[in-house]
Amino acid sequence: MIDQSFFASDAVQEKEVGLGDGKMHKLHFREYSGAAFNAYAHAVRSDDLAVKGGAMAILIADSLCNEKGERQLTVAQASNLKPQAMQAIFRAVLEANQVGQDDAGNT
Repeated sequence: MIDQSFFASDAVQEKEVGLGDGKMHKLHFREYSGAAFNAYAHAVRSDDLAVKGGAMAILIADSLCNEKGERQLTVAQASNLKPQAMQAIFRAVLEANQVGQDDAGNT
């Protein structure tokens, strides 16, 4: 059996995120899946600007959830976020997934 640590966790993380309206919002996130990350990576590398522009929405839709871990947005809905809100939520998604953070095993 494959160790469970190889799978995206269902654990929900709560974060306070400023969305550009001058207020902090309590949002919930879970780890995104490998499939969502691959879709994001292909979108980022696309020559099609519309596809590339929607890349962040893929990870936002896979990670943003309610306190029960249920997804809150589709990719289409996440694509319609205002730029400042999208950027802030995307940063929180990366933090929730420990992307770009120093890790003892990350050299």
